[in-house]
Formats: sequence, structure tokens, C-alpha cells
Amino acid sequence: MLKRALLIIAVLLIFSSQVSAQTESQSLILKPGFNFISFTVTISITPQQLKQFSSYVEDVYLYSAAAGSFLSVNEGTLTTIAAGKGYIIKSASAETLTLTIPGSLLANVNNITLKPGFNLVGFSKVPAAVKFSELMNAHSVIKGIYKWMANAGSFIAVVRNEAGVPVQLDGTDPSFKPGESYFINVTADTTINYDGASIAVGGSATNPSTAAPATIGGTLKAAAAAPASHISYAATGEEFLVTLTDFNGNVIPAVSLADGETNPKTVKDGESYSFKTKDFTKSYKVIARSTSASNKMLATFVGKVKENQTVQQRDITPLDTALSLI
Repeated sequence: MLKRALLIIAVLLIFSSQVSAQTESQSLILKPGFNFISFTVTISITPQQLKQFSSYVEDVYLYSAAAGSFLSVNEGTLTTIAAGKGYIIKSASAETLTLTIPGSLLANVNNITLKPGFNLVGFSKVPAAVKFSELMNAHSVIKGIYKWMANAGSFIAVVRNEAGVPVQLDGTDPSFKPGESYFINVTADTTINYDGASIAVGGSATNPSTAAPATIGGTLKAAAAAPASHISYAATGEEFLVTLTDFNGNVIPAVSLADGETNPKTVKDGESYSFKTKDFTKSYKVIARSTSASNKMLATFVGKVKENQTVQQRDITPLDTALSLI
């Protein structure tokens, strides 16, 4: 009898430990105003119950891409919530709130349908670090991705320019994070899935670029003699903004450069400069503009570069400026 009782207790302990291991919760941090969130656990509460977690939760919204409009708890049009979707929670509190959302371990979310135009996509998990530009470079169906910044009360965005190149409108290239939601603008019906080893769009995986950047460098020699050009420049020490551009003079965005690169750079006459680029499709120029004298500019032509290539001695001189204009 004693052995049987001990066996029953052991089974109960094992069962209870398995049950507790499956129990999860999410700390939902809400800033004053609108918060773009996603659930990282499987939840069984209703939107109305979510509002009851705090009297400061003013409303909960879901954007319907099919209808092109918002559903809301207060209007009675939002009646269910779940992981794998994006929501907007409006907090009426003047302080940051933390809500503990009970749930269970999240399994697969499966394919999330995207409609042409804007889609509010919730990321309940992120399998690998991927930046907005990396997802867009891998999938041409994406026109733009927008992240809401609650502290600033505005969006930061990466969108395609007229040439189809992802451009950081705010100089920032965010990475996707679990528990957040983003507006993703697409050109056609597709799907997104983050259950696997990487984020997949339309069934195609996203593999962030691991190509070694090319290095472009040289020396700024604004006062170098150029008798044939009859151009004279200020003495050594003058300060210039040195910018890496494409052949047409368009500034190369940070998304095309190695991590940590800045463009333009402040360089003094006689000093060296360098840029590391990950875009091997463009023909490059380097342009130097004086910070003290208006309409004073020098340039040098670089051309196309290859992965891991080092292109040195692209000095910026009056003679190179004349040649770059030919």
C-alpha cells in the first residue's frame, strides 16, 4: 500500500511539473498612447478581458487589411485576440504600464496572409536577427516596413525609392523583435512565416547578407597642384564633408554600407578617408565639399567594386575632379 501511494505521488509530481513547464506569461509593457504589440504566448482571454487588466487600457485595435479599416473593442468589432497577429493598444496612463498576460507555450503560428497594401503584422517570435532592409532586399514584394515609436509618437520607416532600393527615411534600420507589430506594405498577395529558422515571405526564406564589404579609400588633397586645370584651392587643413555616392551623385544610404559606417564623413585636407560598402551593383564616386567655402567641391571616380575588394589610392585632387566630370 505504501509503495502504491508513493508511486501515485511520484506520478502526480511529474505531471504537475510538466503542466507548470508549459505555463508561460508575457510582460506587456505599454507606453502612454498607442502601442504596437503582438502576443508571444498562446492566450485564451478575450479583448474585453484584456481591457480589464488595467483601467488605463482605453482600447484595443486590429487592422483588417481585407477591409482596409480598424476593428476595435469599444466599437464591438474586435471580439477575439490571438498570437500571430498585430494589435494596437491605447494606454490612457501618463506612466509606463506593465501587464502580465497569462498563457501557454507558443507553438507554430503558421502562414500569415498579407494583402496588397498595408498589413499590421504581429511577430510573436523571431527565429533570427533580420533588419527591415534585409527582409526587403530578399523579397521584392515588400514596398515598405513601418515601426511605431511610442516615445516619439511617430513611425520610422524603410521604403523603396524610385530605383527599388530600400531607403531608411529616418536613418535607422530596425530589426524585428518578438512582441512587436509592424505595418508591412506589399505589392501583391503573399504570406509571411517565422516558424522556421528564418523569416520566410511567400515561402522563400530570408538569408541576411554575409558578404564581406568592399573598402574604398584614399587621401583628400585639396591643395594639390593642377596646372592644366588652372584651379587653385585653400591651404592644407581645410575641412570637407566627404560623401560616397553613385555615379549620378545620389548619396549611398547606410543600409548599403557596413555596420557602423557613416556617410558623409568629416575629413581635413591631407587626411585619408575610407568607406566600406555591401552594394556591389553601383558605380561609385567620392565627393568632397568644403564646410567653410560655398560651392567648393572636389571629386574622384571609383567605378564598381566587388565583394571583399580593397580599392585604395582613390585620392581626391583637383585633377581627379576634372577627370570625374568627363
